[in-house]
Amino acid sequence: MRSLVLLAVLNAVLGMAMGLFVSAFASTEFQAVQFMPAFLLPQFLLSGLLGPRERMLPALEAVSDLLRR
Repeated sequence: MRSLVLLAVLNAVLGMAMGLFVSAFASTEFQAVQFMPAFLLPQFLLSGLLGPRERMLPALEAVSDLLRR
């Protein structure tokens, strides 16, 4: 149970940090929304949902391993 709470807190802190990072570069809310695909698309493509991670190129598989942690 403690590890689940810790994971939830870490996820919230990471989400807030990513939002602050994007807002530092965006001057309007619309620009911030336009930045989101740059963060979400690579995570989606390397997650293994579209194809097995084992069939990726070794460099992409290594990046995928880093995103999973």
